[in-house]
Amino acid sequence: TQISDRFIEYQGNEVSKGTRKAPEWVPFFQSLAALTGAGKTVILADALAQMSAVTEVAPVILWLSRGRVVVAQTYANLQPGGKYNHILGNASVKLLSEYAPTEVEVAETASLYFATVGTFNRKDMEQGNLTIYKSDIDGTGTSTWDALRERQDTEGSRRPLFVVYDEAHNLSEQQTELLLKLQPEAILLASATMQLPPLMAAEIERLRAAGRDDDWLVTKVKSSEVVSEGLVKSALSMAGYKTPMEEAISAMLADMAEAEQDALDYDVDVAPKAIYVCKTNVVADDAYRRDDSAQPFTQRQAPPILIWRYLVEQQGIDPATVAVYANLDTHKDYPLPEEFVLFKGGDNDYETFTSGDFRHIIFNLTLQEGWDDPQAYFAYIDKSMESTVQVTQVIGRVLRQPAATHF
Repeated sequence: TQISDRFIEYQGNEVSKGTRKAPEWVPFFQSLAALTGAGKTVILADALAQMSAVTEVAPVILWLSRGRVVVAQTYANLQPGGKYNHILGNASVKLLSEYAPTEVEVAETASLYFATVGTFNRKDMEQGNLTIYKSDIDGTGTSTWDALRERQDTEGSRRPLFVVYDEAHNLSEQQTELLLKLQPEAILLASATMQLPPLMAAEIERLRAAGRDDDWLVTKVKSSEVVSEGLVKSALSMAGYKTPMEEAISAMLADMAEAEQDALDYDVDVAPKAIYVCKTNVVADDAYRRDDSAQPFTQRQAPPILIWRYLVEQQGIDPATVAVYANLDTHKDYPLPEEFVLFKGGDNDYETFTSGDFRHIIFNLTLQEGWDDPQAYFAYIDKSMESTVQVTQVIGRVLRQPAATHF
């Protein structure tokens, strides 16, 4: 409601950035700063519904994120039949590949389209071969991108455009440039770890110069309120180990066994899971040397394989419950064991991965954002983190609370 109230107040009080002959306005901007698990999707959907209700004509909404994982989860939750669809009211929900100017023209309610930024993140649009720039969507000779920029209704007026960027710390200068060319009326950025490229920062400086301070530009969700509502776990224990991988994982598995026993003792329907974050195709003790895939499995030194072997061979964990989600090198002459479950197709394997009930998940980068499993309670991290953003994102993977209830 705070976001939508600020949007309403901004209407008629827009900050100008154009000239008298070519007037142009700084779009309404709002940053949603919220802890992983705070319910950003619900908050944004509710804000969009309230904002859509006050526009003279039904708006077009473009919901973006960098990763397919994030987009796929949000789309599933907001599409008809999804658990949050009712929040959007009567808005239509589709993928950007389904964009049809004729449908947008006659739409009586908001039109929401989902896409990854990879759909249009191309510097030279004219020479790009991405579908969004082609003119074969509707046969009118107008590309989806141009149609999105025009977004006309039956009266020939341009519909308002709201842009939502989830996991907005990934927003780049190039993406910002492309989005601003669409001349959106509002830009909502959501992330637990916000970073802004210079072009977006320049837009915000114009708002600041007009008297909009950080308290107005940012909607903050108090982490303490997220915890008190039971949306995330209430305690986080962190330890730094200067020991071999086996000792650190052994200690974590002991804690995991204790949590499993607690779940049984208190009759709680939770099966704690563990994640293992490591580099993929290097030698475990020498990150500058590549692991050779052309050798027997037992001689491989890649961290995912060493961790898998320790879990299965030393700890007796069922290999069917262990998943490796990484682009692990393999060799046709030295195949992996049949029981080794490997997902190396990245986002293309995500649906298959999430349909399985894996208790131990080994990965590098792909699942650090967007993948959410509230039953993930334990994390073993054996790699240097390139930024505080990465650290925050990995911790976020074990923060959500099953059934939003503190047990």
